[in-house]
Amino acid sequence: MRKTLLTLIAAVGSLFTQAQWISQNVPMTYDGYMFDMETVDANTCWGALWNGVATSQYTSDFAKTIDGGNTWTTGTIPVASGWVISNIWPLNADTCFVMMCNINAGGGMIYKTVDGGTTWTQNSTAGMYSQGTSFGNVIYFSDSQNGFTMGDPVGAGANKRYELYTTNDGGANWTAVPVANIPALTNAGEYGITNLFSAVGSNIWFATTYGDVLHSSDNGLTWTKSASGLPAYTANGNRQDISDIAFSDANNGIITQVNATTYIVKQTTDGGATWNTITPTGNFYPTEIEAVGGSNIYVSGGSNATYGFGSSYSTDLGLTWTALDTNFSHTTFDFLNSSTGYGAEYIAAGSPGGAWKFSGTLSNNPLNDDCAGAININTQFGQAPGTLTSSGPYDNTNATTGPQDPTTGFACFGEPDGNGGAPSLDNTLWFTFTGDGNTYFIEAPNTCAGVTDPIDDGDTQIAIYTGTCGNLTPVACNEDGPNATTTYYPAGLNFTTTPGTVYYMIVDGFSLQGTVSTGQFCVQVTNQSVIACGDTAINSGLTVLNKPVICYDSTLTIAVSGIKAPTVGTTKGFSLIISTVDISGNNDPLSLGSTIIVGGTGTIAVGSNGTFQTNLVNTTAGNPFGAGVFYITPLVYGNATGTGNVTGLTLDPSCTYTGASVMVEFLAQGVICPTGIKELNGASFAVTGIYPVPVKNTLNIAVESAKTSTMTITISDVLGRNIVSSTQSVNNGSNTLTLDTQNLSSGVYTLTVNNEKQQSTVKFVKQ
Repeated sequence: MRKTLLTLIAAVGSLFTQAQWISQNVPMTYDGYMFDMETVDANTCWGALWNGVATSQYTSDFAKTIDGGNTWTTGTIPVASGWVISNIWPLNADTCFVMMCNINAGGGMIYKTVDGGTTWTQNSTAGMYSQGTSFGNVIYFSDSQNGFTMGDPVGAGANKRYELYTTNDGGANWTAVPVANIPALTNAGEYGITNLFSAVGSNIWFATTYGDVLHSSDNGLTWTKSASGLPAYTANGNRQDISDIAFSDANNGIITQVNATTYIVKQTTDGGATWNTITPTGNFYPTEIEAVGGSNIYVSGGSNATYGFGSSYSTDLGLTWTALDTNFSHTTFDFLNSSTGYGAEYIAAGSPGGAWKFSGTLSNNPLNDDCAGAININTQFGQAPGTLTSSGPYDNTNATTGPQDPTTGFACFGEPDGNGGAPSLDNTLWFTFTGDGNTYFIEAPNTCAGVTDPIDDGDTQIAIYTGTCGNLTPVACNEDGPNATTTYYPAGLNFTTTPGTVYYMIVDGFSLQGTVSTGQFCVQVTNQSVIACGDTAINSGLTVLNKPVICYDSTLTIAVSGIKAPTVGTTKGFSLIISTVDISGNNDPLSLGSTIIVGGTGTIAVGSNGTFQTNLVNTTAGNPFGAGVFYITPLVYGNATGTGNVTGLTLDPSCTYTGASVMVEFLAQGVICPTGIKELNGASFAVTGIYPVPVKNTLNIAVESAKTSTMTITISDVLGRNIVSSTQSVNNGSNTLTLDTQNLSSGVYTLTVNNEKQQSTVKFVKQ
């Protein structure tokens, strides 16, 4: 059969209660087991069933518990013969999705229930999985609205790609991922594997029969591919099957491949970009691997004589494994956290058992307890000078020392006994970042937002290293930073980075007379660099978005993005200038004399690379400029002389940067406000503004249209790839269109709006 799940299953008696596992009864009418389980909460778990007797082996049957496994019920999804479950994905006790495939004829269908499995309806959009080679393998939702589904490659020639769809409205509509966003195939004969994927939030990975791993970090909208190094599938006696893939976080994952007698395990620490072979020690079972939510723990399980029966767990990213049991069958797992998990086992029809409930507590070491699990904090670097970024809170309460911890480089740390003993590492957490040549102040205080159990006395210690995990060279160390007091002792140091160099940083708790500071802290990074006047990036992105015609009693919203002012001299800042002429690119605008009307100084921190927004009401009291045509221009400056508003300054032309001027017309009281056609100056429509700036979860687009029509709205990234697309209707006059942008990664994007006659583009920043 072309599509297979692992079949090396043997029936094992399960009439016992293991110390870590409690046997639970699933009412099955045939010999079989659950091959896929998904835990929603401590009480709710869904599973898809496998018929170990029938020729098809696959079924359209499911199992479910809503009372912690005290009772399990089963049901059947009403589909035609040949249609079976590829995998199951519940959202809660009532709502659940399944990916269906036809094992004889191919194709795929999505089914959904909203009443706990009593009724099911097809959820697929027309045209999905309708091609000759279509075969539905996977469905996954990162939340109630954003989902992804994957099927085998379709198309022909160079355009043959995996069939991928996404939804952002809970499955009401599915959109095909563009071919340009999907990597080309390694081999024309490759395909995907049912239920073989892993996901952490918006990050999704799935494996192929040619040993490749495809990864998306944006809920399936765009994809990259890496080679795991595992051998390609062969359908002969030495058959190779990728048995499982699991990720504990966005960076760390493992993948396993088995054949009749041996197995291979690969590990990644960079999100799947590269893979290295590892040799697990201890009680390891390669056929079933599960990442435990919210931790760096993996659980493995065995269900056949070749690789053994039992279960085990690892807290060091798959290197070493500790037994949970050594004699029971485990066909699949799903762990919500270190103390809530379910498993399954093979049972004969009508026999007790079928499910396991975990009854213990696995070690809940933090994800970054070891160097290999270091949290990437690159997003905290590269900000404008003077800008502070913060991440966390992080908790070192359950952190430990490990074999990858360094043996040198922390001589500045506090004495373990307070009486002259040698420094030591105790409760260490790991971070990593890449240098860009700037100088930063790095601090680990306990005062950031979200802290509920602050680390004792704020007492942290920092050491920074270069090299690789297990082979580190110390470069900086601090025990009490410049913000330390007699009662509060956060570590903090100024550190000059080298461009392209990867750094590892440990944050440790101070140890005094056997007591270690434990609790929560954050990592704060402040750019200490200076922006020189000649920095070409100073005024990049300075744009003003506004409505071109402001009626009397209406409000003009002025939003400026990309502000990055020079930091030299004692007088520097940002201003908005309203003038009677276009002063775009003028490096000494105040020299233009009476044509300049000052609009005031913006509340932007110097060098913050930020945004400014203000409102101007066109009334007698609110508009000091009167009726007429004006130009709004953003201005950043440094090294100026004088005091007060910008009009009182003498600007340094070599350190003054003026952005693009945008024309706006203020209408006088009593003047009839035009309907939109006059405002457009003959154009069929105009994008008159977008907000908020920067964009967060929702993008609002102000559009003036000469008539009722249909607009196509597209968001593309810096590479020109279309990320979001929508078609919306507009009426004659003013309109506000909206797009969901919560799944966009931070960065610069291009918004394109077009109708049958014209096109308008605007760049924006997603925060």
